[in-house]
Amino acid sequence: MRLVIDTDIGSDIDDELALATVLGAGVDLLGCTTVYGDTTLRARIVKSLAAVAGHSVTAIPGLGTPLFGAPVWLAGHEGNLYPALDSVEVPDGDFRELLATPGAEVLAVGPLTNIAAVPEARSLTIMGGSWFTPGKPEHNFASDAAAASAVFASGAAIRVVGLDVTLQVTLDDPAVSRIAASGPVGALLATGIRQWLRVFNEDLNTPHDAVTAMVLLAPELFTFTPPGRVTISPTGASEFMPDPSGTVRIATGVDIPAVTSRIIENICRLGPVLEDGAEPRQDLGELA
Repeated sequence: MRLVIDTDIGSDIDDELALATVLGAGVDLLGCTTVYGDTTLRARIVKSLAAVAGHSVTAIPGLGTPLFGAPVWLAGHEGNLYPALDSVEVPDGDFRELLATPGAEVLAVGPLTNIAAVPEARSLTIMGGSWFTPGKPEHNFASDAAAASAVFASGAAIRVVGLDVTLQVTLDDPAVSRIAASGPVGALLATGIRQWLRVFNEDLNTPHDAVTAMVLLAPELFTFTPPGRVTISPTGASEFMPDPSGTVRIATGVDIPAVTSRIIENICRLGPVLEDGAEPRQDLGELA
């Protein structure tokens, strides 16, 4: 598999969990494009996390402003797991060219602003939507409903994993502790998980984007609808309509134990790897 990830990494820790899950799987990651808000900061986060895992990953900033200028939501802690982000070099590049790489699978786990700008991105796996709760907006679609609407109207071959499925998979405290004990990457991710849980006063982490990444890594662990078509409301609510001529399939089920185990195993497989000069913050305990 040749893979490109389009991500709003840095807010919800699930983007970082998804990147680590993919790196631990050993697939051919061609690079990441970043979207939504400060995309240069997000690209630096990609490179920093990958470096802690002993990998060099191409990271190209994409579009920061949603179509029609919808406001960007930030958690406020973006990048605080990594020291000296300003010194991380992000090379010039065209995010459109990377997303349009012939034969590449695209994993889109943020607002769809970049994807809407690249009609050539024809095989998409998307995290977004709340498909079986009519009228319920979901963050990725609501953050740029115009882009989401354009993507689903494009005719691209799309698989979508929504909140209906991702919310079934959680990482409890023993799982987070196992991740933390696996090495520098795990310790950094566990700190980010605990930080995110405090934001919403929750006890269990939902790795939405890592679950979606598993569709590409282990599709047999999911069930999907037959083909259909999708509409997105201006508020980001999504509706699926079965249609044999459609190009979109919606996830309806997940093997919860298997997907949870695979996410943890892939992250732990990165192990005690740390490149020189790639250390995460030394005061991670204070952040946790």
